[in-house]
Amino acid sequence: MNIFNMPLTSLSGIGDKRCEEFKFLGINNVYDLLFHFPVRYQDRSEFVSVDRLCEGMEVCVKATLKNRIKNIRVRKSMLISQGVIFDDGGEIGVVWYNNRFIEKSLRSGNEYIFFGKVTKNQNKLILSNPTVETIKNEKVFAGKILPVYKINAGITQKVMQKAIMDAIDKSKGMLPEVLPKCVRERFELLGIEEAVKNVHFPETEENALRARRRFVFEELFLFQAGLYKMRAGEANNGIIYADLNCDGFYKNLGFEYTNAQKKVSKQIKLDFKSGQAMKRLIQGDVGSGKTAIAFEGVYLTAQNGYQSAMMAPTEILARQHYLKAKKSMPHLNIELLTSSVKKAEKTRILDSLQNGECDVLIGTHALIEPDVVFKNLALVVADEQHRFGVRQRQKLIEKGENVHLMVMTATPIPRTLSIIMYGDLNVSVIDELPPGRQQIKTYLVGESMHERIYNFIKKQAENKSQTYVVCPMVEESDTQNLKSAVEYSSLLAKKLYPLKVGLLHGKMKDAEKTQVMDAFKNAEFDVLVSTTVIEVGVDVPNASLMVIENAERFGLSQLHQLRGRVGRGNKESFCILIANTKNDETIRKLRVIESSTDGFYISEQDLLLRGPGDYFGTRQSGLPPLKNANPTSEVELLYKTKEAYEMIVNNTLVITEQEKALIDFGIKNMYNMDNNCNIIN
Repeated sequence: MNIFNMPLTSLSGIGDKRCEEFKFLGINNVYDLLFHFPVRYQDRSEFVSVDRLCEGMEVCVKATLKNRIKNIRVRKSMLISQGVIFDDGGEIGVVWYNNRFIEKSLRSGNEYIFFGKVTKNQNKLILSNPTVETIKNEKVFAGKILPVYKINAGITQKVMQKAIMDAIDKSKGMLPEVLPKCVRERFELLGIEEAVKNVHFPETEENALRARRRFVFEELFLFQAGLYKMRAGEANNGIIYADLNCDGFYKNLGFEYTNAQKKVSKQIKLDFKSGQAMKRLIQGDVGSGKTAIAFEGVYLTAQNGYQSAMMAPTEILARQHYLKAKKSMPHLNIELLTSSVKKAEKTRILDSLQNGECDVLIGTHALIEPDVVFKNLALVVADEQHRFGVRQRQKLIEKGENVHLMVMTATPIPRTLSIIMYGDLNVSVIDELPPGRQQIKTYLVGESMHERIYNFIKKQAENKSQTYVVCPMVEESDTQNLKSAVEYSSLLAKKLYPLKVGLLHGKMKDAEKTQVMDAFKNAEFDVLVSTTVIEVGVDVPNASLMVIENAERFGLSQLHQLRGRVGRGNKESFCILIANTKNDETIRKLRVIESSTDGFYISEQDLLLRGPGDYFGTRQSGLPPLKNANPTSEVELLYKTKEAYEMIVNNTLVITEQEKALIDFGIKNMYNMDNNCNIIN
């Protein structure tokens, strides 16, 4: 038996029923249990005297129960148990809620150890709902730093703590050591068994920090190693473009590049003539002109006799790119391939692609299907990369030889996070908006403003301008009081009559979505009620007002993306955030969007508020989640792990074959987590 198949039933006090309760926490065996780390700690290492207690403190008190506990039945579902405890510093009231056993378990005159939070009741301090231990059990949990875990109704903190204590004892000598000895010594890291013990039951705060540092280092180290293996598995040679003249493309653009676009244009031209495969992330705020740069790459590729593929996350965006590409490069043979293309048309497109007649193929995930065969693919453009898995873009690259890769994202990413998310790419930033681009005025309001907003929508329509209204849900829910697109579009059709109201959401078929979006572009609707399906890339220059319902339900970067759907023409543009919340922290978050249109600043704030694990939601399916590391606050370790793996690759640090195998095991284990694509073969 090894640690990975050691059942939880091998631990004392855990039977089949309790195993099922652990499974709800994602704990299926002893290994999972050991790596179910605490979310925080309770410091019970010091006893605090009653005279030193203040409201809000979470404390451990060694005190005597003054009188017998009194039970008061407030109502059928609420039992309050009250008492008074004292020590040399004074006395304080204690209270428990719905604890029917506490009265019989404590005796007046006996000394106990109480751990709980100090609160106020009728202007008097009380110890609220404390846990209690007898003095004889003091060495078990009192007088220590105790872990606090994520639990469910069937697993208490004590059950979890005792189970992990037993697991640590039974797993001695069985845990695989992923970090080589030379790495641990050079960067002063704890060994695996010592780290596991100290992350759960540290004797000091310093021990807990050292244990956590080891696991953060290991996670980032494996991440860096995985990225390195990806790069090593990709061809480094790139097709050399002999002709880099873009005069024809610029002439047909209809506008002049910004200085930021000119800088990025030079970078991609250098890539095309370097002999190395371009792997470049083009990062730019909404409306900064990334698509024009991508089309320039496509133009140069066709001019040098090769084919390009451009993959977008939605059919709406793919069709939009297709129409823009046809307009800006009319001499090229450009085709659109999505899942809604009919069989006969698809056959024609695939034939023209295989015989080289098609210069550019634009589409959705349909591009990576096996029957899509290029004659001489040289450039892959992936738009809104974080919506694809890394493996998906790789499948497209593998349809050619020595292919160049250009990745675009309108989600401004903080530098440290871009190292993590896109460590295999060079990063170019377009940090300048084209001249004449409208500044969007943003207002945060409450639900009481709806009637005024309806009048403002009517005013926009009178000025021949259109409005988006975004809802967080498609249909009404019995459990959540949130605006739904289907019901709200019906309400607005009545409220705004005679204005025409359209409806768009993710449950509609692709052909329906395209039809609705085309109708909105052609001004057949005055108002489009939608879910976040319009978040990425949709371009309707005549839309000048964005109304976002239940704005508190969205992340900052997502709100910024949605706001970017307006202000794309020459009209004064507005964004109204309607929030149904009184939470100070949420309102503070929404004020960031109200006060700034700088996508990079907003992304930094979003990262601080939500953390790296939630930054891309569930979209980034190609890379593993970071469970322990926070790259924004642990930049030093981020670079140290990169240094460590490069030293192994360069043989500055020499490791054994067994240590190499353990690193490979760690990479595969990490990159296969949570059903992520297996990007390490």
